[in-house]
Amino acid sequence: MRYWVLAVLVSGAIALTMPPVQAAGPHGETTRDRAERTLRDGAQKTERAIRKGAEEAEQALREGADKIMKALELMFRSIPQYAAPEINKNGDIIIRRIRPRPAPRKPPSDDDGAST
Repeated sequence: MRYWVLAVLVSGAIALTMPPVQAAGPHGETTRDRAERTLRDGAQKTERAIRKGAEEAEQALREGADKIMKALELMFRSIPQYAAPEINKNGDIIIRRIRPRPAPRKPPSDDDGAST
């Protein structure tokens, strides 16, 4: 029992020697003020980091969407388009292309057409 009483007395003495939580620091700032300032500064830094990350993510999404749109455009251009089917006098069904493929270009010949 003596040890218990001694432990309570020592704990009380230590508690009395500690400064109160609201005690002013060397610059007249209380512990609460410092805690609020630290919390506010941390929140502002976190907000800036989140905004920066959001801006980078938005930019990446825009670039990705642009690439997807270009790929879709190329894909749709490669699909041939056809007119409605027609039946001629012989009973043949003719399906014409709306946009025919361009004719392959002939490679330029060494001969410029001049005879020697």
